[in-house]
Amino acid sequence: RMGLASITFRDLNGDQVSGDEMFARESEWTDGRFNKSTFRSSDFSGATFSGISFDECDFPSALFADVTMMDAKFEMSYMSRIDFSGSKIATTSFRGTRLTGASFNGANLTDVRFELADLVDAQFLGALISDDCQFAGANCTGIQLDDGETCEQFCASRRCICGAGPVPTLSPSPSSLGTPTP
Repeated sequence: RMGLASITFRDLNGDQVSGDEMFARESEWTDGRFNKSTFRSSDFSGATFSGISFDECDFPSALFADVTMMDAKFEMSYMSRIDFSGSKIATTSFRGTRLTGASFNGANLTDVRFELADLVDAQFLGALISDDCQFAGANCTGIQLDDGETCEQFCASRRCICGAGPVPTLSPSPSSLGTPTP
């Protein structure tokens, strides 16, 4: 277990990094890139992500509550059942990312890109979703929203998908990420 709370990470780059069980609460992640890396059971609660990319990364059992994201990318990654409750997320991309069962409850989402993401059973209760958030091609089946809004109502103007049928996805499965090397 690695304790990295309240540390600033700037210009870090890595391929197939194993960041398992990192305690990185209230840390800052700026201007870096990680590719095909794994952050198993890591705690990023209260962290800030700015100008950083995580491409095809795996975050099983990671914590992301109350984070701030600005100009960040988590594309084609595996982030199922991640808790983003209370987070402030702006100009960030989750394009092609698997976010099944993720919680965005109480989050403030501005200009967030969820295109082709897997949002099956994701929760957005009490979330502020700005009109510039993009959901084209995202699978929103079972999405939980305020005021009894249905998936069909939510997707009517956002071009996302509800229900059965072929779902375009770019998300890798955790097994396709391989085993990271230290």
